[in-house]
Amino acid sequence: MDPEKALRRLIELAESLVQGDPESLEWEALHASASELAETFLGLDEWVRKGGFLPAAWRSRTQEQGG
Repeated sequence: MDPEKALRRLIELAESLVQGDPESLEWEALHASASELAETFLGLDEWVRKGGFLPAAWRSRTQEQGG
């Protein structure tokens, strides 16, 4: 698991779903994007719960400085 890559993909998928025009999206494409977003999120959640590190954007300065 690459948490940095996963977070970037989560943001891309969420932005495309939020900014997309629902009328222009086909059901299959919408379902595929939503499914990928959910699977990526669950993978990242499992990674963190098993002791993996957070993506840099989610870490506080204190954590990054080792304190």
